[in-house]
Amino acid sequence: MCRLNMKRTHDLLEIKTGGLVVWRAGSIIILYRGADYKYPYFFVNKNKQNDASEGESTSSSLDSEEGDVQESYSIGTDEVGSDDQTKMTQTPLIKGVGSRTRVRFQLPGEAQLAEEADQLLHGLGPRFTDWYGYDPLPVDADLLPAVVPGYRKPFRLLPFGVQSTLTNDEMTTLRRLGRPLPCHFALGRNRKHQGLAAAILKLWEKCEIAKIAVKRGVQNTNSELMAEELKWLTGGTLLTRDKEYIVLYRGKDFLPATVSSAIEQRRNRGVDVLERKKLSRSSDFQENKSKEIGSSSAAEPSGMRDQKLELAIEQRKKKSREAAIKKTTSKLSQALESKERAEKLLEELDKEEIKQQLEVDKEGITEEERYMLRKVGLKMRPFLLLGRRGVFDGTVENMHLHWKYRELVKILSGETNN
Repeated sequence: MCRLNMKRTHDLLEIKTGGLVVWRAGSIIILYRGADYKYPYFFVNKNKQNDASEGESTSSSLDSEEGDVQESYSIGTDEVGSDDQTKMTQTPLIKGVGSRTRVRFQLPGEAQLAEEADQLLHGLGPRFTDWYGYDPLPVDADLLPAVVPGYRKPFRLLPFGVQSTLTNDEMTTLRRLGRPLPCHFALGRNRKHQGLAAAILKLWEKCEIAKIAVKRGVQNTNSELMAEELKWLTGGTLLTRDKEYIVLYRGKDFLPATVSSAIEQRRNRGVDVLERKKLSRSSDFQENKSKEIGSSSAAEPSGMRDQKLELAIEQRKKKSREAAIKKTTSKLSQALESKERAEKLLEELDKEEIKQQLEVDKEGITEEERYMLRKVGLKMRPFLLLGRRGVFDGTVENMHLHWKYRELVKILSGETNN
């Protein structure tokens, strides 16, 4: 699977390890650890388990079977003082890979991102526990109801002056935004997706893009049929579709459920009132017309009637022209006022604008560094072989172990190791 979609393995390696792909060609990837790299895993000493348990509940469940194990060089017991060690033990810890006494420090912002992604999917349905990707766990769409009684397509309203279709630039930006997003749903069946469509509509109230993963190992899955039915049920725009993912955009005319219901009620009330007024006006007009025709036919000759009709038509034309002129003048005045306001705001913003200094990207590398790292990496032998399981915790640990001594890792995804 890794060899079939190397772009996906590229993204997974960068996200799970925190490294940077320097070069990729065919089934070979060269991964750079970064300038400020620190080995994330270390062993917790037997006597320090109580102190570490205050920072994180996971470290309280560590076993004492392996006895007193020394911390790795990433902490630097010989170089770091006692104050630094106490600060590091107070930081929250996360259980590592392999040994039960192995833990790592929590990265800054990691907990907040995980909570936000988890809250986004909260209440949409049961999670897919056999998920093979990274956190958070997506919603299992196969466990959602196949038919929802009373389900109907969402009410949509396009703002004035906005095109309903997406331009090429908008499509490319939305596709780029959808690539790093975690999967919201995992789907395995081809038809009967009303429950999934209702969950997608709830998700669209918080996020503009819904990403659906096609389950692996399920027989007779057809992403084309899935995408067609979801597009018909939700009314969204299909951004990308392949054998693994379906990405849907909610559209420019999407409205939340509360707003759409309120607009529909107001429209229904307005239509009823207008129909009643039209009926009353038409009945009154017909009665008056019949009376005028009867009286005028008896009193006036035919020539006078024609002259009066021509005068009435000319007066109506003049009134319509005057009304059109008034409308255009009012629109021009409003446009000029808005233009003046915008110019004033731009002047104020230019005055208040403070030029910020460009931050130095510590993780980024220059083209010269990339060229030299690629030259060194091509001479290396493949260190790691990716198999059917793809990028899992064991491969990530092997990369970190290799990064202890070298800056690069050469990865090969395939059966042969040349």
